[in-house]
Amino acid sequence: MDILEPRAEKFAKAEGIAVSIVEIAENKTLYILGKSQVGNFDGLSFHISTRRNEILRIKDEVIPGAFYITDSVQVKGIKYEHFLSFSNYFADPLMLVKIPENISQTE
Repeated sequence: MDILEPRAEKFAKAEGIAVSIVEIAENKTLYILGKSQVGNFDGLSFHISTRRNEILRIKDEVIPGAFYITDSVQVKGIKYEHFLSFSNYFADPLMLVKIPENISQTE
């Protein structure tokens, strides 16, 4: 059916992004950072959560050593390691970042 094809394509893309996020973050702590504009994140969070066997939570606090899904506005002035850039429906460009351990958080 033609109506379902675009949804199937978006679903497959979301699954691929989620797999990449899970592989990069491995078993490390992973959050959505605070007020990040992630758009409709249901598909991505479903795939991430089922592969990690845990709920993907939102966290306002920046924790050294943790991975975050975020937009660039939320990490402005924070030191981070960039691992992946991706897009999601109705969202700003997103990225997977890790906050380095044992650093001062402001530049």
